[in-house]
Amino acid sequence: MRIASLLLCLLHSLCAGAQERVDAASLQQMSWLVGSWKGTANKKPFYEAWRFANDSTMVNFSIEVTGTDTLVKESGALRVRGGLLYLGAAPTQWTATRLRAGELVLRNDSLRFSNTIIWLHSPEDHWLTILEHPKSTVFYDMTRDATLDRKVTDWIAQRRGR
Repeated sequence: MRIASLLLCLLHSLCAGAQERVDAASLQQMSWLVGSWKGTANKKPFYEAWRFANDSTMVNFSIEVTGTDTLVKESGALRVRGGLLYLGAAPTQWTATRLRAGELVLRNDSLRFSNTIIWLHSPEDHWLTILEHPKSTVFYDMTRDATLDRKVTDWIAQRRGR
């Protein structure tokens, strides 16, 4: 079933070439992304988290876990600007071509990597990521890791206290 959903999304992404007009309220469709997530790449775990900074910006945090040490750092954002939704900043910036509840498709055809990024939220509360490179496609199945939520919240509070 999951593979069928991914293939259906890939088909959608091929048809979703135009930039989608959005407003700050549209970003609320991504509220499922808020929290901490664990994925696996090259047989090693990686972690990231997302939080709303305001009604038009969601901030991404990378999390490194080494033994009992946890390092959190801000690593990007989804931003609504001028009626468009962007991930990242120039020159590595993607623009949303599709935003629906549980689905986001981002494109940047000028890159040599990840021309298309597809995020899907599954009914089982998984975050499925598809990275379409010019010559390959990479899939990630991310699961929530609530144990890291407090670390991220504390890091944000500490930064605001400065």
